Amino acid sequence: MAYDYSRTPGTFTAMLKALGGIGPPGGPLLYMLRSLTVTSSSAVVIGGAMAWLSQALYGVGALGFVFGSCIGFVASSIGYFLHCRRHSINALEQFPTLMQMHLMTNFRLAGFEKMRLGDAKELARFKEISDHL
Repeated sequence: MAYDYSRTPGTFTAMLKALGGIGPPGGPLLYMLRSLTVTSSSAVVIGGAMAWLSQALYGVGALGFVFGSCIGFVASSIGYFLHCRRHSINALEQFPTLMQMHLMTNFRLAGFEKMRLGDAKELARFKEISDHL
């Protein structure tokens, strides 16, 4: 009797199961995948540009790539974090109850269930807390 391969999950599904979910990736995993994609690609681009420049000026391209890729990775990490924070603050202003539900569901130990984000005072307090992150 032959093995039935139609019931075997594919490689992508097996990878998603190994990373922690049966379905599509959730919030933290999706954020990490996007963050790694953005930072790695900018590290390669800036590292390549610095390698070309240092090879043209000093004759040593490897050092330029190392320093350029480090600078590109750190700068794009900070930029992506700030972009995501701006995006979440805009979503908080437009949909406060939806954001409160999201925060209560995904960050259970942070105490967001006590916050009432429909209130203007609590909304201002939340923005103040997020500005210090």
